[in-house]
Amino acid sequence: MKPGVQTICGIVPGGTAHLILLALRGAGGMNSEQLFARFDGHQSGALHRLKQAGLVDLPDTGAKGKPIRLTDRGRTLTEPDGPLARRKTLITYCHL
Repeated sequence: MKPGVQTICGIVPGGTAHLILLALRGAGGMNSEQLFARFDGHQSGALHRLKQAGLVDLPDTGAKGKPIRLTDRGRTLTEPDGPLARRKTLITYCHL
């Protein structure tokens, strides 16, 4: 991580790991194929860090098509009032 980068619970807001957490909030999570199709870049490293932090449950190696889900802690962090909630961490622009 670059010096001076602000993190929340070890996650860089707007970074790949954060975006993955937000995407997994949907019912049933996402499977690895869906996740890799949706995100460009460093999904494997981000998923590993999220698993190590106890924020996601990953299926066993080789279990393609099985869902990747948020843990209770991951869900709490990304709830609408959580510290990693979309509305608290991502800048959105409204084009009038």
